[in-house]
Amino acid sequence: MPHPSHARLTGMPARVSAGAVTEGLAACTTHPVLAGAIDAAEVQYRQDYETAFLELRDEMLKTFEGLDYSIRLKRHQNGQAVLRVLAFARNLVKSPENAGLKVHIEALRKGFRRRRPAPETPAPELTEEVPAGEAAAE
Repeated sequence: MPHPSHARLTGMPARVSAGAVTEGLAACTTHPVLAGAIDAAEVQYRQDYETAFLELRDEMLKTFEGLDYSIRLKRHQNGQAVLRVLAFARNLVKSPENAGLKVHIEALRKGFRRRRPAPETPAPELTEEVPAGEAAAE
């Protein structure tokens, strides 16, 4: 798991492709000097490990997307049912004997968000602007 105490995985080694690893292993098997440069079996093992977990990650992402859709679908269906209740309650509250429904109607009305909250926009970065006259003089 990522943790501040672990090494940062940046730079060229973090961006190597599977094809480059395969070519590197091929070069090590065909040239005797390169054969001793790395432990080819260990590199192949890590490559197989990476491939297996990439496939697992992709399957998990599909599962999470399906789960997210299922949750949103059930929320939508419940929302439709509650809107139907609200519509009936608004009609029933017109008669005096159902005046107690006003409290429920108000709570239901407040329970529906009309609009999605606006996404937070990052603050613009402050950059030092050089006036046009000074930029031409440089």
